Amino acid sequence: MSTINSETLINNFPEDRDTVQRLLAIFDDSQERTRLKEFTLKRLFDRTLPRSEIALAQILNYLVSTGSLKRIVRVESPNLGGVEDFSSLMEVPEVIHDWRRDIEMCVTPEDINIIYKVISDFGDGAR
Repeated sequence: MSTINSETLINNFPEDRDTVQRLLAIFDDSQERTRLKEFTLKRLFDRTLPRSEIALAQILNYLVSTGSLKRIVRVESPNLGGVEDFSSLMEVPEVIHDWRRDIEMCVTPEDINIIYKVISDFGDGAR
């Protein structure tokens, strides 16, 4: 497991210093509870209060590219939870078996959730 240096991340995104610090605090806190914590894109946006969606996306893409986070495309059964995970939107089929309801479902954008899974140590002063 690699460690993300908060100073390096802030140096890469100096105009988003506050967002980076809030994001690292979220990830660092997750390390105390579990090593495989997952966060929806919406939750990260709501908790980090970035200056823009693009700014947060750039930070998250950087963390994915360094292997610190894993991006998951999850198809969810309405109101019941995840059905299957994919590496990219291109892999998501138009129709999928919803094992939670035991039906074939047509996948719509509303059924897709972007998840970020913490796979690195964010414990270097991010608190």
